[in-house]
Amino acid sequence: MKIKLAAAEILSRAAIEHRLSHKRRLGILRATGSLTKLWEYLAGGQTTSELPAMDILRFCWNQTDTEKLLSEAGIWASQGIKVISALEEEFPSRLAQRGIYLSLLYYRGPDPTLLGRKAVAVVGSRALGPYGKAATMSLTDNLCRRGYVIVSGAATGADSVAHRQALATGRETIAVLGCGVDRAYPRAQKQLLQEISETGLVISEYRPGTPPLARNFPARNRIIAALAEAVLVVSARKKSGSLITAHLAHKMGIPVFAVPGSVFSHEQEGCHYLIKEKIATIITDLEAPGLSGLGGNEVIKAETSQLITQTRVPGQIPATVSDPADRSPSVAADPTQKLILEQLSLRPLTMAQIACLIDKPLSDTAQILTQMELARLLLNRRGQYELNRFRS
Repeated sequence: MKIKLAAAEILSRAAIEHRLSHKRRLGILRATGSLTKLWEYLAGGQTTSELPAMDILRFCWNQTDTEKLLSEAGIWASQGIKVISALEEEFPSRLAQRGIYLSLLYYRGPDPTLLGRKAVAVVGSRALGPYGKAATMSLTDNLCRRGYVIVSGAATGADSVAHRQALATGRETIAVLGCGVDRAYPRAQKQLLQEISETGLVISEYRPGTPPLARNFPARNRIIAALAEAVLVVSARKKSGSLITAHLAHKMGIPVFAVPGSVFSHEQEGCHYLIKEKIATIITDLEAPGLSGLGGNEVIKAETSQLITQTRVPGQIPATVSDPADRSPSVAADPTQKLILEQLSLRPLTMAQIACLIDKPLSDTAQILTQMELARLLLNRRGQYELNRFRS
């Protein structure tokens, strides 16, 4: 892998410093056969002009301290960083099919064939409220149980909730970055990215060391859209990056779905816009039946769902259907406990899911849940919390 990473770096430098196009980079790879053979070709000092644009690559080679580059590539490899070229079987063909032409993809994770699996992209706001969190968790959980891989951008807010829910369900998830795969942006996402890379994939078109520049993120969004069978927008403000992903998916012919919300909520303005403009199909059921026609890798029994409109967040207008809180035990006065009870009235949740929902560390969440257990508000059954409907 060290040689492949070093050869990829030479190609990347030629692209950045000399604007070597994707077409010409791909021509070089096809002519040599692989990244490893490209390195061997350059190291052998051959000067034949049969290969397209080889003069540019040879110039980059001559300007490079190859020993230093190999040492750097060795460090990347020791960090679990790998690279695949567009010639390799694991490279996702759906990118080119949807007009995304890349020569290389860097990744961290055990199995790059995950890039070819049936996937749904879940995107939304960084500033995610309780309603958005509940919808994201429930929809992601049901998609995972149907066998979909979850693709998102590893940002704070909706992206993180979707990734963590996939991990909590025991399914793989793919994080697409707007920086090198050796970077975490923001830094607080480092642990999440590490967890994702253990069973799923962290990928980027950018070489290791690339900082999270603003211009990289719209480009990152096109990969998120292109890898998916559908794009689900769980929340979005009017100028949200999620709208960019939705528009890109729409142009590629990829189905877009959006979660509605209160007319008083800025959090769902972008979703309402997508629905109004007929860019997205409205989601009204937590099992997202509109997605069932896409087909998954396997059928996994989903939890019983309720309508999203039944999820009442404190401060919002109650739904016209029966309120889940009516079926719960006496609701605690504490707003955090009240939110937990409202969500548990819909379905059992793990501690990790509850921590994500209330946006608190696991240690704090454990204390809250212990207090609620002592108050006989809920029960812990094999790691899942549910309402105590039988307390006196």
